[in-house]
Amino acid sequence: MARRCLIKWTLLLSSLILGTAVTAQTEPYNGSATLDLGAAISAQTQTDITVPINVDLNGITAIDSFGASVPAALGGIRVAITYDNTQLSAILDNGRVQAGTTAEFSTVPFAHVVATDNFDTLIIASSQPGVSVPTGLINIANVRFQVHGPAGNVVPLLVAVLDMRSPLLLLPGGQGPFGGVHIPHQVVTGSISIIENEDVDGDGMPDAWEVAHGLNPSDPNDAFLDADGDSLINRDEYVHGTDPQNPDSDYDGVPDAAEIQAGRSPSDPADFPLWIISSPETTAMAMAPYSYTVVANLGAAQFHLDQAPAGMSIDALSGVIDWIPIIDQIGMHTVTVRVTTSMEQAVQSYTVEVVNNDLGDVNQDGEINAGDLVLVMQMALGQRTPTQAQFERADINRDGLINVVDVLLLQRIIFDQ
Repeated sequence: MARRCLIKWTLLLSSLILGTAVTAQTEPYNGSATLDLGAAISAQTQTDITVPINVDLNGITAIDSFGASVPAALGGIRVAITYDNTQLSAILDNGRVQAGTTAEFSTVPFAHVVATDNFDTLIIASSQPGVSVPTGLINIANVRFQVHGPAGNVVPLLVAVLDMRSPLLLLPGGQGPFGGVHIPHQVVTGSISIIENEDVDGDGMPDAWEVAHGLNPSDPNDAFLDADGDSLINRDEYVHGTDPQNPDSDYDGVPDAAEIQAGRSPSDPADFPLWIISSPETTAMAMAPYSYTVVANLGAAQFHLDQAPAGMSIDALSGVIDWIPIIDQIGMHTVTVRVTTSMEQAVQSYTVEVVNNDLGDVNQDGEINAGDLVLVMQMALGQRTPTQAQFERADINRDGLINVVDVLLLQRIIFDQ
């Protein structure tokens, strides 16, 4: 009895010091929580459907350390949802599903898919990060599914709760996301009913799909538009199950059209072809070093220059392009890079513009002539200390020095003009 009183006084003292309510939840619970995916949800084939995951703690109470009955609070939950992957596929965004609408569960939850034959199991881990934990009806996450099956099918969502926890203490920086004690619960399994597609304008894209992707279900001409500029018209996006508003539907770095052309899946981030993922430098300065590192999405690649201006080279292993354009190369040049592996190749073509950018106009009079050459010679010999602006225009090869090399380069600029 004395020990129990000591524990109560310790908790009460902590509450007074921290200025927050301290509730130590312990078993037993009165009642059980319900995890509910809802009744059958209707969706048309080749559309996205959002399934909410709700935990109902209404009426569920626990006994705290003072013997009082308090509302049961949710600290963290892990859920597994199994479904037929020939009928549905979960839409993940970099290993996450959409957050819940309950404030404490507004952090995007982690998720991953485990595949077994024709069935996928989506595993979601969701937890509240702060001190305050929610009670009552809680929306912990929302899962998007792409519907593949034909009309008339009903796809069950078989749900299992791997972990449902209530925190032991509501203290700042206290329990981890799955700390605390287990909450008794039951599961209400949901399902998705696939219904007939309507296509009022007869453009080959169902109305529900058009509305879901920002298109006009009454305009047949939008079937031939390319909303995201990925070289796939909107109707082809529907046929291939890709997003007409996103050129890279599975976020694997390769455009949808390129994946389809290569025979890969534009909806599977793990299935992609060889691709150049870097963006080129499109401006070069005459008589100054130019560099661009070509990066591919697969290792053990070889790099080649199929088309390039004179003097440009590429390192076959690193993909580094080097070049010092001369004065008479001022203008536009086409560069074509090819990257290869033992099985695949990818090509990137771009245009680089060589500009003069006033290099050599040391005295800033708008001309490059003998007067500038005299100044650079004096600077190279240490007879004149340049201003910052003069230094930038006199350092022709951009090596941070003004010496005989800059003198020779400036002579070339003057006499080649």
